[in-house]
Amino acid sequence: MEESLVSSNIALSANISGGEDSMAAKILLLEDSLDLSSLVLSSYKGDLKYDRSVPEDVNYSNRDLVALKKVINKEIPLVVRANRASDILNLN
Repeated sequence: MEESLVSSNIALSANISGGEDSMAAKILLLEDSLDLSSLVLSSYKGDLKYDRSVPEDVNYSNRDLVALKKVINKEIPLVVRANRASDILNLN
């Protein structure tokens, strides 16, 4: 039974539909978050003190940044939920 369990993440999901923030703000936050994970983990020394490129109310754990880094390295896909096709096209 243990051998049949997945031992790693298979995908990271993001939802850019609905909510109170604008679509542009959500897309920008996603882009900034991916950039941040790349910068922080490339020089990671065991502390999450970094230059803030995301809003102050957004906090990431080490695990969050590692998952984002896996997306950047194309180890796992990013699955994005959106209500409109134009929102998906804006992600390119």
